[in-house]
Amino acid sequence: MPVKGRLAAFAAALAGSAVLGVVAGLIWAAVAPRALLQEVAHGEAQVVNPESGAFVAADGWFCLIVVLGGVITGLAGHRLLVRRAGWAATAGLILPFAFIFWQYQVDQKAAAGADFNYGIDVAGPWGGKWRITVKDGKWTPEPEKGNFEGADALFTFDSPQDLVLTFFGRYPGGSATGDPEVIDKIRHLHFSI
Repeated sequence: MPVKGRLAAFAAALAGSAVLGVVAGLIWAAVAPRALLQEVAHGEAQVVNPESGAFVAADGWFCLIVVLGGVITGLAGHRLLVRRAGWAATAGLILPFAFIFWQYQVDQKAAAGADFNYGIDVAGPWGGKWRITVKDGKWTPEPEKGNFEGADALFTFDSPQDLVLTFFGRYPGGSATGDPEVIDKIRHLHFSI
């Protein structure tokens, strides 16, 4: 799926979640009990009964509404995205945003003195091509404009799921070609989660 399609799917999911959040907030405002306040001075109030169960009840309603909102969002996402496009769509949807996260997941000790660039090529409709530059402890991704000319290494993944699981340290997926030392450094560059 092209980047525009991914962004449209993300925007639709974000907008749907925002609307659901507003509805949930209105429901919570309507059903959650409130602690009784008494004005003690101009612009100042105190709780009449600090032992009131209203605080606990309000938190209980909030938790219930959030759980229901999560279930609705999860079911809608499964029905509209996963059932139509498969599980690869879920990984493909988060893949561009995962690059932002990975920038802050770099092990500074492993990246010390590193100065190289490598390519990531992810196959499939939710895949893409990126060039990563590692220099001075920074991991910087950008979309690949060519065919990885001059890259020190190239990692090829069969699907977005493989890439996501690899970078989260679940297993060393993907096939790699290029400089063996750079490949080894890349495989140990990020903290496992």
